[in-house]
Amino acid sequence: MFGPTRLQFRLITGQDENGNAILRTKSFSRIDEDIYQTAELMLGLQKYDALSIHRFDGKELAIVKTSPYQ
Repeated sequence: MFGPTRLQFRLITGQDENGNAILRTKSFSRIDEDIYQTAELMLGLQKYDALSIHRFDGKELAIVKTSPYQ
């Protein structure tokens, strides 16, 4: 069973004193619609340029009962 998708943007927010890129991560959860189109639209709303975009899908691998309350 698949759960909602999470998008994660790696953004370039500036440069340090040595000229190296300063990176930040911004995540958006519970994306259920067209993933690519949603990523493009959300990226257009960001203040900074993106270095990369990642997609994480929730997939249940197994049910593990570790608590008597489940």
